[in-house]
Amino acid sequence: MKKLTTVLLLFSCLLYTKVNAQIPPPKKPVDSTLMKLSNIKFEAIKKKLLFYKDTTNLIYNHKKNDHYLVSRYSFRSLVQKDYSKITIGENSFTKVGRFATLQIDEDGSKFYFSPFVFVVKKDPLKGDFDYIHSIDISGEMSKKVFDFKNKKTLKAGYSFTWISKKKYEYTFKARDEAFHEEMVRAAYMKTIEKYENATKYFSDYLDIADEVEKTDQTKVHKGAKKRFFKTLEEMELKYYEEKWATKKIGWFKLNITPFSWDNFKYLDPQIASSLSKPIDKSVYTGNIKLSYNLLYTAPAVKKFQFYWSAFVALSRKHSLSEISNPSQWYNLKKLTDSTSTVTEDENVFSMASSEFKSRLRPDIGAQVIILFDVFNDTNIGIDLASSFNGLVTSSPSSYVNSTSLGLIIPFKDKEGNNGINFELFYQRKSYLNTSLKNDGFWGIKFGLPFTKP
Repeated sequence: MKKLTTVLLLFSCLLYTKVNAQIPPPKKPVDSTLMKLSNIKFEAIKKKLLFYKDTTNLIYNHKKNDHYLVSRYSFRSLVQKDYSKITIGENSFTKVGRFATLQIDEDGSKFYFSPFVFVVKKDPLKGDFDYIHSIDISGEMSKKVFDFKNKKTLKAGYSFTWISKKKYEYTFKARDEAFHEEMVRAAYMKTIEKYENATKYFSDYLDIADEVEKTDQTKVHKGAKKRFFKTLEEMELKYYEEKWATKKIGWFKLNITPFSWDNFKYLDPQIASSLSKPIDKSVYTGNIKLSYNLLYTAPAVKKFQFYWSAFVALSRKHSLSEISNPSQWYNLKKLTDSTSTVTEDENVFSMASSEFKSRLRPDIGAQVIILFDVFNDTNIGIDLASSFNGLVTSSPSSYVNSTSLGLIIPFKDKEGNNGINFELFYQRKSYLNTSLKNDGFWGIKFGLPFTKP
């Protein structure tokens, strides 16, 4: 009996030790002089936060702002987040963050790359998200991916985007001013609690040390303002996520490409030496392009998305522009009277006429994309695009009509954001008022955002 009592006592001690080890020790207040958040500074922050809370409610409850379901700050942030998720559209140059795409088809390889992007008023505290500036780089190569030896085109330009339409509709009775006031109050109290704990507990102080240790009081108050609105944004976007009926984002985009050259080799039937050594040619092909894009989303209907765009462009083109079928040229070296060997081979163009022309030509086109969920948040889409591109021939009415139909399969990352876009497409080229033959081919496209917006 004595041994049993001893064993039970030891077991109880071990159990007590294990349970207490799993319970985190309570926070212990420390000497407030170690922390640089004085009561005076804390009271000033409280007054500022109270002002932000009251102003948020005043703006939200104003009749002119009854189209807002969330606060103005959260709405600005939401529009930017929704826009940054767009990885579809003409050349995929619609991203807020940097983006790259690769297209491979019978014509060759095409790549699009936006290495530098500047968003005006990216911080929602500074105002509406309306304008984006970016530097775009693109090019076309031979059928071998990234074969720069026989590269065809290289372009570098500037683009300006104006977000002109931001219309979000919410479901019936989703907007409740009294309920929203309580949400704002909860965000206010949560923020106050963060600063109040920072005056007592060192671990909480460390979380905001960079913010409150600034000597400039304006910067301290700005940090508190941002913390309050970020807290409110998290609450609002989570609660109202399923209460949006439709979302419409429309934008104009102006692309100016002052640095653009076509590089190729060709054979001229009137120049005999070109048959043994193709002529190297580099032609300037600058262009300007204006497009309008609209994305319509219905989150309640299997996250249905409808995108359309239309564009007009003016480009400097030449006799071989839009002609994408070079021939294989072989340089033969005679060994004996009856044998020869191939010393080199290249992709070259054959000129029907020795007159090489260059002039300004217009382009016009449109695109429609439909995306929807098919199973377990897995998206699938249809992409239809058509364009009429001017040709440089003896006839001013010569055009090539390019029409493509593709199947889009977006792949998401582990956080559920859009990642790689894969598209399998078929393209048909029809030449109008020219002797060139019509052509059709299959191709694939890949899109990849390589930084977070």
